[in-house]
Amino acid sequence: MLQDENIEMPGPAGVPQRKMTYFVPKSDNSNEQVRVPNVIALVGLPARGKTYISHKLCRYLNWIGIKTKAFNVGEYRRRACNLEEEGENEFFSPNNARGQKIRDSNGLKYAGKLREYFENEDLDDFRVWSSQKIRAAQTAAHLKDLAGHTEFWKCLDEIDAGICEGLTYEDFESRYPKQFAERDKDKYHYRYPSGESYEDLVARLEPVIMELERQSNVLVISHQAVLRCILAYFTNKNRDDLPYLKVPLHTVIKLTPKAYSCEVELFKFDINAVDTYREKPK
Repeated sequence: MLQDENIEMPGPAGVPQRKMTYFVPKSDNSNEQVRVPNVIALVGLPARGKTYISHKLCRYLNWIGIKTKAFNVGEYRRRACNLEEEGENEFFSPNNARGQKIRDSNGLKYAGKLREYFENEDLDDFRVWSSQKIRAAQTAAHLKDLAGHTEFWKCLDEIDAGICEGLTYEDFESRYPKQFAERDKDKYHYRYPSGESYEDLVARLEPVIMELERQSNVLVISHQAVLRCILAYFTNKNRDDLPYLKVPLHTVIKLTPKAYSCEVELFKFDINAVDTYREKPK
């Protein structure tokens, strides 16, 4: 049987006092105490002394016999993201200002390299078709004066991941293990909860495919899943292979029509990029 005693921690006038609960076993040795874990969360802007105060508190609590460790959330996130060393990575949260800055920088570099590439190509009747997502549209804007015509297609937007939107593969697997396993079993037909499947995406892209057949020099600025569907059509890949086609970032994939298929050439620019590709499960 345990008996609890509440010890009042003194606080400033007008501020509610904090209680620390000690559980003391009823035994012959009344000095033995089992302490409940306590969490002290310091929240606020950077450079306001939170780290200094937390270490002072940690040292004091350890000194009076309460085992304490300091956990710096900001430092943990920086280590986990490894933004300093890797640049762009899987931490794509819109709330991550450092990651956002690096992604913007790499995106601008890519747009500049893309412009240089097409300036050297000197194409006739050059058209740009872009997704309506912000980054794709920004890339298309860098080519506006080179293209005879620029269009923004809603159907070129990335596959709708529903409730999984914005999650990394690791987050997806940990939060929704059953859904993750179902996706690995049949990636083509798997539909994200409240979202789309690759099968849905193929149906959505049918008007784009039909229109591409009628054009000559078209640059499609879109996203991995969308470009996989387009690549699969022009390279005659089946639906089992389609979701696993490699579409590297910061790369121009050039398709040149031949007699029965298309010649595929890759022109990769020297810009740091994360590789999120997952092999087909065996």
